[in-house]
Amino acid sequence: MTTLEPTTSDIDNYCRYIKKKFELSFLILNSNNKPEKYYSFSDIHLKFVLICGTLFLKCSTPASALFGVKVTNSIPQIQLDHVL
Repeated sequence: MTTLEPTTSDIDNYCRYIKKKFELSFLILNSNNKPEKYYSFSDIHLKFVLICGTLFLKCSTPASALFGVKVTNSIPQIQLDHVL
């Protein structure tokens, strides 16, 4: 979407449309984008966390523990496992 250089209202309209039409979608933002303004368009908020060189996903809404990313080679998929 950044290559189109849309206005803020365009992005809001895209997000509403995508949420209506698709069961699963991802909106990936960097820390400069103020992610809280997009919270109304999402059901789950994940944040990447780097701890001692290991990448984790943290679910902030709904609140949850850290997840480790596990890649299975037999089937091309990624699983999230709770980290204790």
